[in-house]
Amino acid sequence: MKEDIEIKDFVERKLDQISAVGEWIGKKLGSFGRTAQKIIIAGGILVIFGIAAFLWAVGKGIIKKKS
Repeated sequence: MKEDIEIKDFVERKLDQISAVGEWIGKKLGSFGRTAQKIIIAGGILVIFGIAAFLWAVGKGIIKKKS
């Protein structure tokens, strides 16, 4: 009986440790995911503004040539 209880306690402790490691990994990956998402969004915004500035510059150059 005692061995069964000891084995059960041992297994429960190991499962708790595995769960804690899993939660820690999940938090780290979640933080990385949010950071990557912010970088992608910021990069997209910069690309959009870059394209708009390029088109504005090209448009302004074309208008000057016609005048």
